[in-house]
Amino acid sequence: MVRTTEIYNDEGEFCYYTTHPFNDYNGDGTSLTNKFTELRESYQRSGKTILDIRTYNNSGFNHVTQQQEKECEFGIEVEWVW
Repeated sequence: MVRTTEIYNDEGEFCYYTTHPFNDYNGDGTSLTNKFTELRESYQRSGKTILDIRTYNNSGFNHVTQQQEKECEFGIEVEWVW
């Protein structure tokens, strides 16, 4: 599920953060590079300016309850502005 959050970044600029789950990633650099390129082109076509692209990993483990509450999620986060 793609999620977008509006927030001020470290430079005080209003920007958006959109996460793109990529659980099909198999550990090779090629598929990750291709996904970055695909996202970059998609954002550019829609008139958005990308400030940063990074990967994320959510283990799904709740350290407070010491329970595995969600499935692991790997993905790409895009920081962007209009």
